[in-house]
Amino acid sequence: MELPNWINKIQASERISFLNSYFPGKVLRVTEVNGQTEIHLDWYDDPAFYIDEKLLQNITLLDKELTVYEIPSFYRQYNGFNLVLNDNWTLYFWAQVLRKRRSLNKGLGKLVIIHIDDHFDCMVPLLFQTNSEDFLDPYTNMNVKMDDPDTVIRAINSGSIAIGSFITPFLHALDSFDFRYLIPESRLKGPSRGTIKKSNVSDILFKDRTRPTISFEESSGISAHTFRIATKLDDLLTDISEDAQILVHIDMDYFNNRYDGDSDWKHHVRKHDPNRREVMLSISHVLGLLKTRIVGKQIADFTIAFSPGFFPSDYWQESINLFSRYLAKNDQTPSNRSE
Repeated sequence: MELPNWINKIQASERISFLNSYFPGKVLRVTEVNGQTEIHLDWYDDPAFYIDEKLLQNITLLDKELTVYEIPSFYRQYNGFNLVLNDNWTLYFWAQVLRKRRSLNKGLGKLVIIHIDDHFDCMVPLLFQTNSEDFLDPYTNMNVKMDDPDTVIRAINSGSIAIGSFITPFLHALDSFDFRYLIPESRLKGPSRGTIKKSNVSDILFKDRTRPTISFEESSGISAHTFRIATKLDDLLTDISEDAQILVHIDMDYFNNRYDGDSDWKHHVRKHDPNRREVMLSISHVLGLLKTRIVGKQIADFTIAFSPGFFPSDYWQESINLFSRYLAKNDQTPSNRSE
């Protein structure tokens, strides 16, 4: 990937620092070619990046051959739910739903997104806006469409659609939606109901480009882009029309976010680290409510993310057992694990 000329004019140390912040979550290698700065990105293969000291022994629960390097590419499809490691893979399954909705073209109710997480995941993705719903991946220089799963896979693998930002481009591509977010009490700030405003922001590296962004605004009026934020799941499962299609996304750090992606997690003043029993009871409560309160045919997709470096891997196996008990018709393992 070739960078704009202005980046060559700043000191090398500042340039590296800037680029590391611009491309978070990836190993950055910088080279100079004919006076131009070029970058090469790759995934981490050091388990220390994910903080969790038990990670190596627990990823083998998912696949005996799975390596740390493959974590960002892992997904698995069960009969009733999808299981991913990094939660940006959720967008791949949502793209499949959106493609199907648009191919049917009629007879579908409003799209309701139930997002259960310790984070909003509505940050600005590394995608350049080309029109109201299409994007350009600056690393691959290829188009990304939210109703084209193959293009979404490419952007996930390049790092342009990352954890923390995968919801934003999807909402930009929708004419209408009802975004409902279950959040721990300690994270609740700002309005609890209102309208999501879609806009864009100038990129700080390619300054002639813009990237999609959203904001949550308190509003009591009628809108096609609504949100509801609550600390109790019951409050999110009311007023869903019978013809609505529902996307359910659970990031497991909602139940326990011991590490929060920070190697200094032990020194955090705020810790979201309930014990094993509390975590499993909370998982059972949430899955039980979803199973009984939402008609099965309304759920167009159900994706769960383990989020290595956030949710402790020593809770993974018991969690999988609960997923199968509440969600899967059988415990059949899928054919795909990565792309």
